[in-house]
Amino acid sequence: MSQKKTYRPLQLQDHFLSKESFTIDWDPSQQIGATVFPDSLDLNAYYKSTNYASHQDQKKGWFGRAYRLAQRLMFYRKLNLLTSCISKSGRVLDYGCGVGDFMIALTNKGYDTVGVEPSPSAREVVAAKKLTVFPSLEGLRSASRFDAITLWHVLEHLENPSESLQHFYEKLLPKGYLILALPNPNSWDAHHYKSFWAAWDVPRHLWHFTEEGIMRVATEAGFVHRKTYALPLDAFYVSLLSEGYKGSSLKWMRALWNGIRSTGHGILHNNYSSQIYLFQKA
Repeated sequence: MSQKKTYRPLQLQDHFLSKESFTIDWDPSQQIGATVFPDSLDLNAYYKSTNYASHQDQKKGWFGRAYRLAQRLMFYRKLNLLTSCISKSGRVLDYGCGVGDFMIALTNKGYDTVGVEPSPSAREVVAAKKLTVFPSLEGLRSASRFDAITLWHVLEHLENPSESLQHFYEKLLPKGYLILALPNPNSWDAHHYKSFWAAWDVPRHLWHFTEEGIMRVATEAGFVHRKTYALPLDAFYVSLLSEGYKGSSLKWMRALWNGIRSTGHGILHNNYSSQIYLFQKA
């Protein structure tokens, strides 16, 4: 379990796109932060960038190739985790599936795979790949149930994570698994980069969870925590983005060094830049 920290409201900039400032209102008792923004704000506008990687099918340039390589390496880790939980004939929902890359990896392994993706442009790419995708969970038949539901850096984007977790619980078969990947604001790189930490990603990240925070809301939804795993390459990716936001010279070298430092800290303290949480339906 992560060590409890006390936070004051954080004033952060959207370094990725708009350069606007937003506040994270942190609840130290819950270990959850909420991004504050006016009701009139059109959040969809903050995803409209050719650099938003999860909604782009073609990743170009050196950065794009590095992203693709890291993505494939992480697919092995994710698939190994999944196969340790359910059989290869199982049914999997990939919620927030982006352009469907992980769905393809699942399908190639023999899983019966369905995706949910709110972005119309990303959903068009998924449909063109002959994959089954819906715009929302409500679009699925009420009788649909899954052996596993995966959310890879998605829960933090949802307007009401507690309510969403309850819906996921209902959509799982008995003893089914919920697999969440989330950035960790208690990680070494989060404390090192402070307001430049790329994984704050306001306002696209509406919520921010420590390990204790996500355990709390998932348990309240009825889930039992089984294990926490590292997503080790995320420290390097986040460090690279963070160095870019700082305008650092030699950002690739600095990101490599700080990625190593963050991963080393994670190994020593079991507290990584991004973590996978394995929950099971009680």
